[in-house]
Amino acid sequence: MLSTTDRIEILQLHARYCACLDTGDAQGWARCFTVDGEFGVCNMHRGRDRLAVHCADVVARRRANPWDNVQHWNGNIIVEGGAGRDHAMSYPATLGRQRDSGAQAIVANGWYRDTLAQEDGAWKLSSRRIAFETPASVIIPQRC
Repeated sequence: MLSTTDRIEILQLHARYCACLDTGDAQGWARCFTVDGEFGVCNMHRGRDRLAVHCADVVARRRANPWDNVQHWNGNIIVEGGAGRDHAMSYPATLGRQRDSGAQAIVANGWYRDTLAQEDGAWKLSSRRIAFETPASVIIPQRC
């Protein structure tokens, strides 16, 4: 069973994940995962080095997006423990400001399915899969 401290640390992990992504800290974002961690939207990226490259690529592509001041938010985080591997689900939303009009918008939303593990005494994502409910043409690069 997860302790209150474990649950708070997992919430902090979710917040750190978003902050690193929003500030362009690709190495920090990759450190939110276990050494052999994986992340996937339409392609799975495995291992911290590959994850850092993926994050840096996502940040670089932002210049071509029709919005700026992007902020990622996670909500309704549910964590269930068991046998050393714990699972979580949450609802991510990405907010942004449209470059041409300045209007604020929810530019992406969906859900995460996570597997969590402790590594060197800290909670990490060992796997994060995301499914978007926003139309794919808006958020998923054509190369997927």
